[in-house]
Amino acid sequence: MESDRLVIQKYFERGFSGGQIFQHVKQLGITRSCVYRTIRRLRDTGSIPDHPRSGRPRTCRTKERIKRVREKIRRNPQRSARKLALEEDIDTRSMRRIVQIDLGLKAYKKRKLHGLSTKQMAARLERCKALTVQRFQKSRSTMIWGAISYNGKIPLKFVEKGAKINAEYYQDEILESTLKPNISTLYPDGQWIFQQDSAPAHEAKSTQQWLAENCPDFISSKEWPSSSPDLNPLDFSIWGTLEAIVNAKQHRSLESLERTLVREWNRLRMETQDQEIEQELFIDLPDDIQRELAAEQAKFDYA
Repeated sequence: MESDRLVIQKYFERGFSGGQIFQHVKQLGITRSCVYRTIRRLRDTGSIPDHPRSGRPRTCRTKERIKRVREKIRRNPQRSARKLALEEDIDTRSMRRIVQIDLGLKAYKKRKLHGLSTKQMAARLERCKALTVQRFQKSRSTMIWGAISYNGKIPLKFVEKGAKINAEYYQDEILESTLKPNISTLYPDGQWIFQQDSAPAHEAKSTQQWLAENCPDFISSKEWPSSSPDLNPLDFSIWGTLEAIVNAKQHRSLESLERTLVREWNRLRMETQDQEIEQELFIDLPDDIQRELAAEQAKFDYA
């Protein structure tokens, strides 16, 4: 700022007007307002230094103290603001202003982390590479819809690429075209209850109305607990099992991925062959909800 004023002063002393001075100094980044303020200062006081400031002078954030603090931190960057304040006999807040504002530094707190040996780091790297091959492939992806019950499964529905899963699509392509034609083969007597999560397309008023008109019974979006994948058999077990099997090998095309999905979905057995899985997914579901009510848990755990 003072160097800008010196330049303006030289032109002013040569008899240049304010407009002429601005034309000469604007390429230096000096603004027109700076030119005229400096000319006014020269006419009023005959000099360019700032006027003496009013108010109490600084006693904590002085140049000498800032210099000392900078040197202390340079010698030992691990010093805390509290210890520096005690050494300088000033308030901790004043020391933080010196460190953050005057020196432009930011404090970081050390975190204690689990230590790894060289052998563990090597094993960790190899396993991460394996997981990347299996689960995070660069091949194309697809979206599917499926439904399971105590009596069996409904065939997978592949969602068209680029389709927007809104209430209209969900009702026409999923519920009307996939659920409705297949559920009668699993429950000829019509005694079944439909359950889904609280996705926007699921809890839409028109979707809830469709379910009320076409299902013997269903759990409405207002009744089903939100953010509860542990209470949903598909989210809790089936999707994870299917994903692990399908992603065990690379798929070089979308067709290969879809064929594997259909094959493995059809292989999943909902019958009584595995009594433990059946018990966990279907029979114990009401008990899980009762335990949730009793414990009032704010988190869920996967087994």
